Amino acid sequence: MKISHKLLCISCVPLLAFLVLSVIYSRIWSNEKDAIVEIRHNIDLVIPTSHLIHELQKERGLTSAFLAGANRSDMDRQRKQVDAILADLPATISAAPLSAEQVQDFNATLKEVAAVRQKVEQGGKPVDMLAAYTGLIARVMEHEKIVANLRNFLGIDKIFTTVELLENAKESAGRLRAALSGVLTADKGITLEAFQRLVALKAQMDANVFSKTMVLVPEGRKTLNAMQSSQPWQDADKAFYAVLAHYGEGNFGFSGEVFFKNMTSIIDTMANVRDIEFAALEKNMNQTYEQASATLTRMYLVMGGAVLLILLMVVLVIRSINGPIRTLINYANEVASGRLDVPQLTGMRHELGALCTALNIMIANLDKMLRQSEQASQRAQEESQKARVAMEQAEEAKIRAERAKAEGMLAAATQLEGVVKAMGETTQTLEGHVLRAERGAGQQASHITETATAMEEMNATVLEVARNAGQASDASGATREKAGSGASVVHEAINGMETVRQQSLKLRQNMAQLDDDAKGITQIMGVISDIADQTNLLALNAAIEAARAGDAGRGFAVVADEVRKLAEKTMASTTEVGRTIAAIQASARESTSQMDEAVVSVEEATRLVNLSGTALQEIVSMADVTADQVHAIATAAEEQSATSEEINRSLTNINGISGEVVNIMHESAKAVQEVSTQADVLNRLMEEMKKSSSV
Repeated sequence: MKISHKLLCISCVPLLAFLVLSVIYSRIWSNEKDAIVEIRHNIDLVIPTSHLIHELQKERGLTSAFLAGANRSDMDRQRKQVDAILADLPATISAAPLSAEQVQDFNATLKEVAAVRQKVEQGGKPVDMLAAYTGLIARVMEHEKIVANLRNFLGIDKIFTTVELLENAKESAGRLRAALSGVLTADKGITLEAFQRLVALKAQMDANVFSKTMVLVPEGRKTLNAMQSSQPWQDADKAFYAVLAHYGEGNFGFSGEVFFKNMTSIIDTMANVRDIEFAALEKNMNQTYEQASATLTRMYLVMGGAVLLILLMVVLVIRSINGPIRTLINYANEVASGRLDVPQLTGMRHELGALCTALNIMIANLDKMLRQSEQASQRAQEESQKARVAMEQAEEAKIRAERAKAEGMLAAATQLEGVVKAMGETTQTLEGHVLRAERGAGQQASHITETATAMEEMNATVLEVARNAGQASDASGATREKAGSGASVVHEAINGMETVRQQSLKLRQNMAQLDDDAKGITQIMGVISDIADQTNLLALNAAIEAARAGDAGRGFAVVADEVRKLAEKTMASTTEVGRTIAAIQASARESTSQMDEAVVSVEEATRLVNLSGTALQEIVSMADVTADQVHAIATAAEEQSATSEEINRSLTNINGISGEVVNIMHESAKAVQEVSTQADVLNRLMEEMKKSSSV
């Protein structure tokens, strides 16, 4: 595969990834746009449905008033408004993303309006008609809730929850308006069940209006807050609480018609808040739809521009790589054809520039190496010529050398003959001397061997003396060490006895102090005993005085008796402590006497130990003198043994040297004989050389 194709494949990978991501994002935004369109269809159905609910609530109230005796014209006018909404609603239902079953149920609910009206025309009971309208409105609200929950997007469920709370509040307010206006118009007491139903409706309305889950735009929140502080709201509350206060009696003091108008104003305000929320929702959906459309359009433009830009960059990159590569290929082909003088490549940068520089250097080196090869070949030819000339000169010199050799050998042979004759005479003389030296060296070696044997016997005797002296020195040293150890032990015993004596003296002082302290405690116990006696007497006197006082002193008599008992216990304890202290004093005096005797014994033992220490010290001194003398004897014996051994080693060395001399003399005699033999051979060779030279 060509490089351009490879680059194209590599470039297609990020391009393909970009296209995939672009398709994914465009799909996301397209789905968001479709969701917005679907939600807009849902809103288009929810808004008229909510308006239908509001108008049906009005129709319910006016129908209730008509059944109570009011004018029919208001009811008919309200029915026309409901019919106008019903005329357009089926087409909106068909356009909404509902299933066929949901569309069928919704249309069937709308047809129930005519059935409820027919019952009203037939003169049904007001309570039944009110219940029929309430059930119809509840079913329409259920369809509205289904449509609102079809699709959740960008938190739209919170807005629909707010609308649902407003619808529930309007429904509770409408039912409260119908029920309570009738009660106020009749101005009579009501049953407990009716009272509980009114309270439940008011609680449902307030719970929906004041719900914390209601999320309103600022304008809707402002309108709802204004409603809660408005005059119709306050008047309606007053009428409601008046009914609560007098529900069983009647005579509430409020007009049913005025209450109906106030509740209608409140319901219209809630509907206005709902319309504000719908308007804000439609505006938000339109803005979101426009934003999604604009984003999708921008994405398509960016995708197209990015694809074109990437393709352009791919083409430029391929051209920027292929062009220099083709130039390098052409340059290499010219060099391969043998043209080393081609102009060098220039104008390239980065990796291709480095490759171009390397090619230029390679070609320059090739040219240089070729030139060096030619020069070396030329020098080789020159050296070959010189070698041939030298060979010729060498052959000529060889011939001259052969002639000179023959002439020189004759003269040398004559001179060597005289030298050989003199060497033969000298060799004979040297042979006689060597034989005599060999016999003398043998005799000397025999005498040295006898001397070495005597020295070995004397050395053994000296070693035995040195060993006995060493053992005596070791025994003397051991005796000295034992005597020293005994002296140390005696010294430690002296120190220990001195310590015992000091501790005995200190213990005797402590026992004397203990005897004095016991005497002090005895004195204190005597004082305590006196105090106890006085306390006992005072307790007896107090008991006597309490007895005289009669019943008034009975409590004091009890206290005096307890004090007397305490004094008696104190005296008994004091007596016991006194006996214990006396025993301690007796033991202390006995211990003091024994400690005095112990101190005397310790001092006597210390004196005897000191005498033992002095005797042992003298023994140690005598052992030191004996050990030194024995050590000196052992040292002298060891030195004598070392000297004898050194003499023995010297004799052994001399004996060895004598043997070597004998061997050397023997070898020398053989060598002299060999030299004499070689001299004869050399003499014969000289004769042959003379004969050859003469020839």
